[in-house]
Amino acid sequence: MTSPLARIQDPFHIPDSLKHEFSAHELAEFVDQFKAFDTSGDGAIDVEELTNMMHCMNVKIDHEEIQQLILLVDENNSGQIEFNEFVRMMSNLRRGKSNKLSKFMQLSKQAFNIRREYRETLENPIQGCTIVPFPMDMRQWNVYLQGPDDSPYQSGCFIFHFAFGHEYPYEPPSVRLLTRIYHLNFIMLADGTASFECLDQLWT
Repeated sequence: MTSPLARIQDPFHIPDSLKHEFSAHELAEFVDQFKAFDTSGDGAIDVEELTNMMHCMNVKIDHEEIQQLILLVDENNSGQIEFNEFVRMMSNLRRGKSNKLSKFMQLSKQAFNIRREYRETLENPIQGCTIVPFPMDMRQWNVYLQGPDDSPYQSGCFIFHFAFGHEYPYEPPSVRLLTRIYHLNFIMLADGTASFECLDQLWT
């Protein structure tokens, strides 16, 4: 049986009433998510850490508003968010009691999942493909593809921009080719040929 003192010293201790609301897998994900915010590793998320994380996800917000958001979940008036307060906030979100902070936390979970997928590509690299996430936004990638051998694109490097929307992974990311390439846009005639005038006008 865990002693009361050990519970106090454990920054990830939560009441049994909260434990029963989530699976072990969900709680482990909460710990990982909380640690990503708690960059100092002191067991609490302060104003500076929350501000930095929001800016990393392109959420522009000032310190005063951050402090007001923390007050919504800060049960012991410490000015920070402890893990048990974080889990209770996620519990309220599940029950339909959401606020701007809990919605952001839900969005950040998506960003952490994308980060995990990125790390998997580092562990199992795809030949001829290099992925570079945006420094301040994990939901945007530049992907560099090497042109395949024995093709017109051999020795070329082609850059694609991936943008993961709020509905990912239920909707695919939007993809845009940033590299200008020569390709034919032409109107094929009935006999399978195209006029040179057409080629001159529609070459892009």
